[in-house]
Amino acid sequence: MYQIIFILPQENDLYSQSPILKRYGNYTNLRSEIKRMACSCLTQIDKSISSQINIIFQDNFHTDFKSCRPTFTAYFSAMRGFEPGIEEKIKQIEFSFPIIYPIVLKGDFNKNLPATLRKYQGVVYSKFAKHIRNADERFKNLINEILSNALESFGLAAQRKVFISYSQKEAGEVAQQLYKELQKRHYKPFLDITGLNPAVNFQESLMHELADSDILLLLDSGKNRKSEWCRDELLAALYSGMGVLALAWNYDPKDAYWTDFKLLDIVSIVPTDFSGSTLNPNKVEDILDSIDKIRIRAKFAKMNNLLQLLKQKSPYEDACLVTRNSTCMVNPKNKRAWFTTKKYYLPITTVPTAQDFQKATSIKTALHESVGIVYLNDYLHSTWQKHLAWLESVTSVKTIKIEKPKANGK
Repeated sequence: MYQIIFILPQENDLYSQSPILKRYGNYTNLRSEIKRMACSCLTQIDKSISSQINIIFQDNFHTDFKSCRPTFTAYFSAMRGFEPGIEEKIKQIEFSFPIIYPIVLKGDFNKNLPATLRKYQGVVYSKFAKHIRNADERFKNLINEILSNALESFGLAAQRKVFISYSQKEAGEVAQQLYKELQKRHYKPFLDITGLNPAVNFQESLMHELADSDILLLLDSGKNRKSEWCRDELLAALYSGMGVLALAWNYDPKDAYWTDFKLLDIVSIVPTDFSGSTLNPNKVEDILDSIDKIRIRAKFAKMNNLLQLLKQKSPYEDACLVTRNSTCMVNPKNKRAWFTTKKYYLPITTVPTAQDFQKATSIKTALHESVGIVYLNDYLHSTWQKHLAWLESVTSVKTIKIEKPKANGK
């Protein structure tokens, strides 16, 4: 469970702050509107994400705030002084190593913030999104900005890498068309004919690229189902918890293929969707919009999948996971775990890099505890695995390598 805290001005300060706050009349109305906006935005991303995030306000802080959970705090400044006890709340929040985002509603940024918050990067609302003239839309834009920053701090803001799985004979031109369109939308698509260097281990390199992606774009043209490579890519994506968007030529919802692989995000492709050997612009837009919708959900699913796999891996029942500056306790399997020294691990849902080892080292300095990293190891290139082993030896950052059980169960 993740938590987002909104600390709002005292009610008698609301009327002096900003025209947008005057619209809601009192603290109760303002709180209700923020919660409605936040829940609506999160639900649009995905209901499963919405259910995993607890929205907390200062009046229920002492009962709902959990110090062992990843936390993002949006602090709205007050012109007439700060809420009583706010310094104590900030200390409790900072103890969990969260991200704190100050919003100064009016006036000077430094003068209108508690001293402990002036070190954080924030925003002055009077200068925020000036191009939006509608007050309600402007405030909604601010809430969306807060949520985007929160998801990023939790490690749930997905990278824009999409792996395209297809049959060259049937769907090669559509694959190249979508590759170019994804690039226009600032995605980083991977296509085997453009993304691999010559003289490399083809299948091992493919799986490595897949491990570094959050979304598998499956072009289900028919012949892909007979391809062992396409099948391996799909199975690896499902095991990794990736988002899978299937483009189904002549889609039949009764086809057992969909239920066997539990594929839910499907775009039907019919003959009228084609202009020659490629898709018409309207269909391409539908596909790109579908990718946009599942992008954050895909990152969340990969993170959740990694946590579940770690929970199953003994003896890590007493491990804590850290996401950037936040910590999340993995449920202990027995009471003794509470009395052992906690082990902190940074979860990596894509291909680990030297930057991840450096980040673990930085968090170690902040926590004054040992911090390692945890990642899926099965699909990484053997050369990269050796590189990670070298990084572990020179940085003293310990790793947990999650691997599928062998055929014999060992």
